[in-house]
Amino acid sequence: MTTKYISVELLSYFLVVRREKVKHLPLLEESHLEESLKRIEKVKYLALLEESLKRRKKIKESLKRREKVKHLSLLGGES
Repeated sequence: MTTKYISVELLSYFLVVRREKVKHLPLLEESHLEESLKRIEKVKYLALLEESLKRRKKIKESLKRREKVKHLSLLGGES
């Protein structure tokens, strides 16, 4: 009988400890979710910045080509 009593005591102890851990899990999950969302937003923002920089670079290159063509056509028209 003593062993049964001890095992029930241990079992109830572990159940209480487990229940306490389970109570804290949703808080941990929520904070992890918030951190994950922040990281996702940061990655999205960085991707948008990178895309914007690529577009600006293409526009800049296009403007340089236009200026070069314009300059060459002016030189060709003068001679």
